[in-house]
Amino acid sequence: MVIVRDASAEDQLVYAWPFPIGPESIEVTCSADEVVVMAPAWVVTDRLGPGHHRWRTPDPTRPTNAYFVLTGPVEAPFDMITSFVVPSTQVPIRIRAQGSLLVRCMDPAMLVAQFVGLPFDNINDGVMRSVGLSVEKLLSRVLVRRVLTAGTAVAVTDPGMLPSIIDEATAYNPTAGAVNGVMFVRFNQLVVQADDGGMGGGMWNAQQGWNESGNPGMQPQTQMPDNASFTGAGQPYPTGGFAPQPYATGAFSGDSGSSQPYATGGFAVGSQPPAAPSNVISAEKGVVASGEIGGNKRSTPAATPAPAAPVPSIEEPLPPPVLAVGAQVLVSSEDGLLHSSTIRQHANGYYEVEVDATGQTIWVPAGQVIPAG
Repeated sequence: MVIVRDASAEDQLVYAWPFPIGPESIEVTCSADEVVVMAPAWVVTDRLGPGHHRWRTPDPTRPTNAYFVLTGPVEAPFDMITSFVVPSTQVPIRIRAQGSLLVRCMDPAMLVAQFVGLPFDNINDGVMRSVGLSVEKLLSRVLVRRVLTAGTAVAVTDPGMLPSIIDEATAYNPTAGAVNGVMFVRFNQLVVQADDGGMGGGMWNAQQGWNESGNPGMQPQTQMPDNASFTGAGQPYPTGGFAPQPYATGAFSGDSGSSQPYATGGFAVGSQPPAAPSNVISAEKGVVASGEIGGNKRSTPAATPAPAAPVPSIEEPLPPPVLAVGAQVLVSSEDGLLHSSTIRQHANGYYEVEVDATGQTIWVPAGQVIPAG
């Protein structure tokens, strides 16, 4: 019996041999840029390098798994969307970052040990999904912080800011939250776009993007659609923050192309503050409006009112203390439910929290955050 990587899976980081391996001696063929990890009885034992090898299981009574792991760089795509409201201006913003990065396996045995014995279906997809989700979470925090600091989306859509965004994201290790054994190599492509979250203002700004060769990267859309679903091919999972479109319904963006209700109660990204009451008094008979000279001449002048009694001063309550980063809190949603979350940062009366149940990050007013203790 001879086992070798299938030609249709030559670009997969991990390819699991899909057929049973019996107790007899087998021949393992390994190419120059991969390692075959043998796992008899669900235990990682041998790592076979490039070439041809004769191998026999030490425990014929139990099943044996074989995994072909590439040691060269592999491209992993990502597509992140996050929505929030700038506290200083109360302007909704939606940011999309898409592209790809190169990763490689630095320890095949460590990587395989995390899923040995699991069903063969979609093992490589799961590894790539883990890498994509890790870089999406990091880019979400980096881009949102830059916009909140500058007060405008130009801070991330200006093409001149791309090198510093890539440098900052690289310094934080984009694959730190992915499965163990995978190492970040470099960003391959990156495109950042921003608009007003489908609130009717259309596209604010978009940029050509960047790739490692120095040529224009992925072409951006001429206008972002009003719905909040931008997940790309091969990304069957929700990414980024909660979409601002359902301000009243509290839904978030999924991968179906339309907003879906959040199973445990959605969050509103932020509602528009009520309009300030007008300080201009309309002129009625006998009443002088602000800015009017003389008032209504045909009306009888109103009697001078008696001086009002002094109103006692009321001390404003002290603002609540700022909760520490990493603190466990409860975040209230529009349906009245409380969701366990973790604080990531605080800015201008808003908290960025990560919802424990979904792993998604959102910005909520400080009034919606309740200490868990």
